[in-house]
Amino acid sequence: MTRLGLLGLVLTLAAPSCTMLASKGDYADYREIRLAKGTDSRLYALQQYAERHPNGLWAKDVEIERSTRETETFENGKSTREGLERYLRAYPDGTFAAQARSRLAAVALIERRRQAEQAEAQQRFEARKQREQELTRTWVTRFAGYWSTTLARLNGWGQPIPDVARQNQQFSRAFGALPRPRCTETECIKYYTSPYGIPVPGGTRVERVLSLVLRLRMTEGKLDRAELLMPAQGFSRWYELEQRKLIASGDGEGRNVAVNWALERLQETLKPAIGDLTALASYTLGPIPAPTIASSGEITDTTAEDPSEPAKQLTAEPGVPPASQPDVATLVKPKEQAGPADMVFSPLGVTKEGRTFQTPTAPGAPPPPTAASGEVMVMDPLAVPRDASGNPLAAPAAPGAPAPAVAPAEVPTPPVVKALQGHGLRVVFFAAAGGATGTDAYDGLIIERVAAATAPAAAGKPAKPKAAVAPAPTPKPPVARPATPPAPAPAAPVAPAAPAPAAPAPH
Repeated sequence: MTRLGLLGLVLTLAAPSCTMLASKGDYADYREIRLAKGTDSRLYALQQYAERHPNGLWAKDVEIERSTRETETFENGKSTREGLERYLRAYPDGTFAAQARSRLAAVALIERRRQAEQAEAQQRFEARKQREQELTRTWVTRFAGYWSTTLARLNGWGQPIPDVARQNQQFSRAFGALPRPRCTETECIKYYTSPYGIPVPGGTRVERVLSLVLRLRMTEGKLDRAELLMPAQGFSRWYELEQRKLIASGDGEGRNVAVNWALERLQETLKPAIGDLTALASYTLGPIPAPTIASSGEITDTTAEDPSEPAKQLTAEPGVPPASQPDVATLVKPKEQAGPADMVFSPLGVTKEGRTFQTPTAPGAPPPPTAASGEVMVMDPLAVPRDASGNPLAAPAAPGAPAPAVAPAEVPTPPVVKALQGHGLRVVFFAAAGGATGTDAYDGLIIERVAAATAPAAAGKPAKPKAAVAPAPTPKPPVARPATPPAPAPAAPVAPAAPAPAAPAPH
């Protein structure tokens, strides 16, 4: 018999003996071990066989393999949830089972804390996002509130800007913040723009841009007026931005709602700062000239400019200090090697006729053109809202220039002008007529110094009666006095005039 035939006989005789010694389930589970692919599958198959067949035909071999792999399996997986779960599934009653369960509980606790922290971080992110959106939506309200209150409480009206800055350090820091002001000898201006969109039912949205100008105006270098100007019917744009409601061109009713809404907010903001003021019944708003300097082009900060405003630190990274604000000395006088001053004076030249031209800055630049050369650039003033009589409040034209044409109103919405006065200040709220369009349709607020001599006259009527009554009794007594013996009393005032001729005698 050949060798191959002998091997076949041995296998034939062995097969029946195995079948008789191993049960069907024993053989099936052992077969799972032999067919397992991958380490984890084999470990789970070994555990399944050991649990089901402790006295099975292959129990001893299975136990040896499991004991050999146990320590390695635990050490490789003891630091992760997956590794610990793998060990406990392969060795539920193993040598390291208690330690694995303790570690797994700790890992689960750490994971729950981490998940809670992640959920909290996500909530903070969403809250911050909503807060930043809210700040963007309401920045004009906070801006107008901060600046109207700050200017109303300002110390130093009627003094030069450097003196005002020294007396009001918070004002100095805020006014010097981005976008930095640009100044001439007669005005300091800060420009703001804020693009936004208004959702439209059945469409996408309407794109808008809100512009705002904060201007300080000086007379002979002394602060006497502050203006918060919103061109292009800014009250309507302010209302749209904050209320998310569109005011279409020609919507007179919507315009009225926006104007009343804006005026109410401005007055509410100012009342705690200046208290009750006297209303001026017959005040006429004069022309508002256009700014003579353009924007610096710096980034617009749409938070309120109070340096202590918490909103400024919303987007700051943890541990990173907020950006430093310029101090009073920087605003008033630039420090050496500290960059340009926050308020750069005289960037424009002005002729005696009120015309302006750019002054040369580079060495060797040609001298500025004169008015006679015809090359002087004239900065025409913008038109302003109409007065209470309906007449356009147009700024006077430059000498020799033709009078600007006034566009007819498209909507019969009258302008609004309301003036209050007291404590040496006059506060004027105004809104352009509904039909005004373009950048000449100013809405806004003016706070200006009122001279002491003019304050009683503006408040009014009691001063006139007293002046009229006082002269009436006085004319008669002076006539009677010279004829009576007490005449020396009037002579005494005349006597001081006599020393004038007496003065030469000592000489």
